[in-house]
Order: sequence, then C-alpha cells, then structure tokens
Amino acid sequence: MGELKKQGMPEKRFPLHVRFYLAGIIVLIAGLASAALIFISTADYTGGELEYEITHSKSYEFQLERIGGKSAVLGVELTQWLVSLWHGKRLAFSVAFLSIGFAMICFWLADYYSSKYQRDNTEDSTG
Repeated sequence: MGELKKQGMPEKRFPLHVRFYLAGIIVLIAGLASAALIFISTADYTGGELEYEITHSKSYEFQLERIGGKSAVLGVELTQWLVSLWHGKRLAFSVAFLSIGFAMICFWLADYYSSKYQRDNTEDSTG
C-alpha cells in the first residue's frame, strides 16, 4: 500500500460514515436472518419440568423469602427470566432485538460522522 501512495495513486477508502452505514446494514441483515432461522428451527423452551416444579413451588418461594428476603425472590425471578431469553424461540427475539439495537447505533454513528464529514468538506472548500 505504501508504494501506491508514493507513486501518486490515491488510496481508495470509504469515508467513516459510509463504513458505519454499511456495517449497520450488514448487522441488521445478518441478525434478522439469523433470528428467522433460529425461530424456524427451534421449539419453545419450557425448561426442565422438575426444575420448574422446584423453583415455582410455594414452599421454595417461602423458604427463599425467609432466608434472603423479597430481594432474593426478585433476584431469582430475574435470573430465571434472563436465562429463558437464551433458549428456544425467545433466543430468536433476543437476537433480533440485539441486532436492531446494534444497527441503530451504527446508523446513529454514520449520521453523526456524516454531518461532521460534510462540515469539514465545506470548511476546506471555503477556506
């Protein structure tokens, strides 16, 4: 690459905002396609029957609240909910949501650097 610059040939690189925009499109397409494949190919995750019976019984919740208080019960429920997001059809929704979020961040960065790039180009042409 260094020889091309020395010979006077310009290096062909996209501006930063274009690269962020392309990255956002790639992340969005790949993420939604993956989510669709996961959704089609998996069944709902219900967890183990024994695990569900143990952790959702009244005596278990009573003992957990007695030992750790309401915060322990809420912590266990939150943990079980987070674990359930990474199995079955819920995994497809998690992947879709995360890919949309990352794509939105890429598009926001592309917009930010686009306005900065345009400002810099107008200053160079006037100055």
